[in-house]
Amino acid sequence: MDNSSVLLDANLVKKSEKVFSKKYDISVEEALEYFLGYVIRTKCIPFEIEVPNKKTLKAFKEAEDIMSGKKKSKTYTLDELRKELDV
Repeated sequence: MDNSSVLLDANLVKKSEKVFSKKYDISVEEALEYFLGYVIRTKCIPFEIEVPNKKTLKAFKEAEDIMSGKKKSKTYTLDELRKELDV
């Protein structure tokens, strides 16, 4: 069998290793092989992918800007927050 390499976030791999080894007694590599085999057999993935809408993407960008210091966060009074959230 030919082998391939895939670059994955090390933290993601480490966290998933714990789940796969404790719950399923398999490695991350085996889990990825099962997943890819499922995709090939069924021509689909075993979960739904939700693409963020424009409003959510804008909120993500604003949060990144606030966290990086590019933008100051807005503060609200309780009444302003209720009005903003429409509650």
